[in-house]
Amino acid sequence: MLVYFNPQIYETPTNSKGKYMYTIISGTNRNNSKSLMVAKTIEKMYQEQNVEVNVIDLRDLPQSLFLPESYDKKPDEFQPFIDKVVNAKGLIIVAAEYNGSAPGILKYFIDMLPYPDAFENVGVSFVGLAAGKWAGIRAVEHMQQVFGYRDASIHPKRVFIPNSYGVLSSEDSFKTSDEFKRLNEQTKSFINFCDRLID
Repeated sequence: MLVYFNPQIYETPTNSKGKYMYTIISGTNRNNSKSLMVAKTIEKMYQEQNVEVNVIDLRDLPQSLFLPESYDKKPDEFQPFIDKVVNAKGLIIVAAEYNGSAPGILKYFIDMLPYPDAFENVGVSFVGLAAGKWAGIRAVEHMQQVFGYRDASIHPKRVFIPNSYGVLSSEDSFKTSDEFKRLNEQTKSFINFCDRLID
């Protein structure tokens, strides 16, 4: 019997649970957000590394998710969001800083995801941004506490974007920034990190 080797099957390594894709979460539901701009930029970086990647825009969350009964039974229209998280080999969280922490919608989204399946032993990488000089470090460190509690595997190479309205004022200014270079480096490092995780 002849066995044919198809190299496309082996382009993206999976972990022992068969997970292979990466999911980027734009951690705000604000219109025209810098977080989404960064998330879309990161998406292109992962595509250039020939891995499957999705972006979750929290503006797209179904309104039914915000009803009190959602704590007991998740609405059916929320299932595609769950799938993009629980089937992810790695998660990239883009978190702006709102009032010294991450946006409330990001925490609520996390609260609505299944426990423990959503994050246990899953690689998680962080990007923080803010208009000020501290670049979202408080938002990211708060999220690291949350994901640490949920037994995620936290990637140590964080990226912070200060002066977000200046750095992200245009695509051209962003692409020539040090932050853009660090995001590229983080992308490659995180893929390697997730490939080495043991469930």
